[in-house]
Amino acid sequence: MSEERSSLSADSPLKHPNEDELGYARFAEQLAHAVVRMAPNDGLVMSVNGSWGSGKSTVLNFMLHYLGQVEEDNRPVVVRFNPWWFSGREDLARLLIGQICAALGEKESEFNRKLKKYLSDFTDVVSRLPSIPGVTPLSWLKTGKFFTDSLFKQPSLSELKEKIDNLLTTRSKKILVFVDDIDRLSPDEIRDLFRAIKATANFPNTIYLLAFDTQVVTKALEQGYFASGQQYLEKIIQVPFELPHPDKVALRQLLFSKLAQIITNTPEHLFDQMYWTNVYFDGIDHFINTPREIVRLINVLRATYPAVQGEVNPVDFIAIEAFRVFRPEMYDIIRKNENFLVRASDLSERNGQEKYSEIYKNWINQVPERDQKAVERMLVRLFPRFERLFSNIIYSSDFSSTWRKNLRICSPEIFPVYFRFNVSEDSITASEMQMLLNASQDSMAFEKELINYSSQTRRDGTTRLRAILERFEDYTKEDIPTQNIEPIIFALFKVGDELLKKEDDHRGMFDFGNDMRIVRIVYQLLSRLEEEQRFQILYRAIEEGAALSISEREVSVLGQQHGKFTNSEPKPESERFINAEHLSSLEQLVLGKIREAAKLGILLTTPKLTSILWRWKAWSESDDEVKQWVADITKDDKNLAIFIEHFGNIHHVHSQGNLSSKAELRLEPKRLEPFIDPDDIVDRVRRLINRNDLPEEQIEAAKQFVKEYDLLSQGKDPDDQW
Repeated sequence: MSEERSSLSADSPLKHPNEDELGYARFAEQLAHAVVRMAPNDGLVMSVNGSWGSGKSTVLNFMLHYLGQVEEDNRPVVVRFNPWWFSGREDLARLLIGQICAALGEKESEFNRKLKKYLSDFTDVVSRLPSIPGVTPLSWLKTGKFFTDSLFKQPSLSELKEKIDNLLTTRSKKILVFVDDIDRLSPDEIRDLFRAIKATANFPNTIYLLAFDTQVVTKALEQGYFASGQQYLEKIIQVPFELPHPDKVALRQLLFSKLAQIITNTPEHLFDQMYWTNVYFDGIDHFINTPREIVRLINVLRATYPAVQGEVNPVDFIAIEAFRVFRPEMYDIIRKNENFLVRASDLSERNGQEKYSEIYKNWINQVPERDQKAVERMLVRLFPRFERLFSNIIYSSDFSSTWRKNLRICSPEIFPVYFRFNVSEDSITASEMQMLLNASQDSMAFEKELINYSSQTRRDGTTRLRAILERFEDYTKEDIPTQNIEPIIFALFKVGDELLKKEDDHRGMFDFGNDMRIVRIVYQLLSRLEEEQRFQILYRAIEEGAALSISEREVSVLGQQHGKFTNSEPKPESERFINAEHLSSLEQLVLGKIREAAKLGILLTTPKLTSILWRWKAWSESDDEVKQWVADITKDDKNLAIFIEHFGNIHHVHSQGNLSSKAELRLEPKRLEPFIDPDDIVDRVRRLINRNDLPEEQIEAAKQFVKEYDLLSQGKDPDDQW
């Protein structure tokens, strides 16, 4: 085994049949030969279906190898189109046709020139057609449902289709289009992709081979207009293939060979072959069904086992790491219940047995039903005292010495060693940071990591996202590759508003929220680029993103360098992050998105609404537009309650003799005056307080508004009350 093959495995497909250890090569070879023999006059769509990580991309790579062995005259022109690379960037129909044109080669023969021209024109029309289920692009013109001035300036779809068909019919070589990683796309993008394929799939001598997880794709299609995603697929795909399940024996052999490399220097007396067989077939084998699952487990063990080798039982450690990889909720339960698991002395008593049995069942119920039996069997193997819950077997204290000598996890003295890699739940580990940095090369993966951290709470009440955003700044100057800057920026402007957690907001006079943490990261990353490139990335990220609050905050901060929204002097032109012309373009872009959100009815629930309203007022250079929206939206009492809540502020007050501050809600009526007259709404707000169908936060905001309004009406200063 070469050093390269024995190093940490990348979760990536194999490329050459010589690497095949699971029997995929023969399937790929037969599929490649079938494609060569086909002569589809009306085009053909095939598919290779399999679960994520089952080897679909590997099969496509092997097919490429076998197609490369076909003589030149019979070899199809292969187009590899991975829509995931272009996720969220551009019209997929245009990109798909672009890839086909690129595969035709740079040699400008008359055939290539005409075909590229017709394909380009065809795509221009198709990309503008409405996306309606069950309606093909050509049927729009035939039924008279789609006419625009722009369409009359070029040939119709039917004319372009006929010209393309005539050209491709005369061509001896087939075009084979591989479309991979479909199941990594968002539901909207999956639907757009199949619309693009449906529009181009019936070109003569053209074969599409799609690779995807049927369950993921059908679910995505059904989230749109289609009652049955499966029936829709059947209308598009003529020849589906289910990826052969990897031979279970071959999977085990592959796993065992890699495990042997990892524990090669482990003392022999620690490895009990019979015990390993029992633990493996009782539970671990249940989780090993695809090559990706092997890669995941092996990668973790290669990172963790060397540090504890000789200090833990290798079988127990492999089992615990399998929990970490495949059932992390159970791993966490085990880690937090040392006393219960290794010191359950009262299991021999009836009352104790009933108590532990109930707790144990609650644990198992936290695992998906399909995995419960395997998890239960593994727990009994790892912690023998629990066998008492299912049988009459009782382990005396004499076994403790044996378990300790064999470094078993069920030994109280050894148990902590198995979790040496765990630190405080509040801490951000180096491995977590590395995973986030690795994810930063892909916008969607980076988004998912951030959303995940935003749902994890620290002991101080803040989220782990707050901590990881602050740690991420340590890497922005040089550690993050330049090519990763754009995916990171796009992710932040797509899901940034979902990261604005109240619990991460100002926790004192000198603190700030996640919006400013995100703005700092954006600023630091884009500072590494030239001004024009900064502007282009920012403009596209804001234009395509959904994070309106982050967009407003970013552009407002940039405006401060120009002397806007601040008492400071403007910076010299040479020191500004973007120039005045580009700033104006960004302001108008965000203003347009604010107006769009207002029209769609989603602006009221946008985070940091008060700041957005101020910028709407400033950038539109008119009070009337904003005031009219506020007047219209607050006619409904529930909307009024939401609107009032946005204007609440948490003030941290220091009382005499106390070093710590106390958080108090403030809601000054004068803050609403630029948008609505407090006198006009105060009676309605009083009535809101007595409603029982509003959230507690909105009730408290209403109470505070009325309290401060009444104090001002009595000539008192609300500030004197704190």
